[in-house]
Amino acid sequence: MIARELGHAITLFVNPSQVISGNDYWFSRFDALVDGRTVRRCNFQGVAYQLDHKEELRTFRFAVRPQLLVATEAEAQWLLDEVEAVLGAGEAQTGEHARSLSRDEFDQLCEAGVRIGNHGWDHQCISALNAEQQRDSIIAAGDWLRSTSKQPVRDYAVPFGIERLHPDARPACSGTVYQVDSGLPPKAADPSSLFRLNLTPTLQET
Repeated sequence: MIARELGHAITLFVNPSQVISGNDYWFSRFDALVDGRTVRRCNFQGVAYQLDHKEELRTFRFAVRPQLLVATEAEAQWLLDEVEAVLGAGEAQTGEHARSLSRDEFDQLCEAGVRIGNHGWDHQCISALNAEQQRDSIIAAGDWLRSTSKQPVRDYAVPFGIERLHPDARPACSGTVYQVDSGLPPKAADPSSLFRLNLTPTLQET
C-alpha cells in the first residue's frame, strides 16, 4: 500500500488457498516455532539436535524444510504439529508481518491498483506435482483470482521458483512465467519466462 501511495506499479503474486483459509504459510509458522522453542535439545525423526548451537539449529531447519517444501497443505500442518511438540513451542505465534493475506486486505490492494499475479493454488513446490496437477493448480488459481480481483491475471510465478514448469503445463499460463534458477543465467530462460531475483541467501547470511 505504501508503494502504491508513492505511485509505484506493483504486481502481487497470490495463492488463493491461503486467502480463503486464512492459514499461515508453513514457512512462517515454522520460523515462529523455531524462534519460540523452549528446549535446548530435541529429537526429531530419530535424530538428536543441540538447538543452542547455531550450526545444529541450522541443520535441524534444513532437515525439516525439504519435507515441508513438497508437502500438501494438510501434510505440512501435521508435520508442523510434530515440530511444535518436540520444540515445546506451543505458545509460539506467527508475527503479524508474516501472516497470510486476508480477503479484506486482498480486496483493498485490488482497489488500490495493485496488479494481481498467479502463484498457483497454494505454495507447494511444483516438483511434487505432475504436469496435470501443475496445470490444474494454475487454472484453479487463475479462475479464482480473475473472478475475485476483476483483473485479467495472466502471469505466473512458480512457488519457490526453483523448479521449471512442465512443458505440458505451460499452456495454462497465458503470460510470463517467473522463476528462480541460480544455476542458469537469465539468457537461458525461454522468451516467455523471466528469472526473478532471489534474496533468500542474502537474508539467511545476515
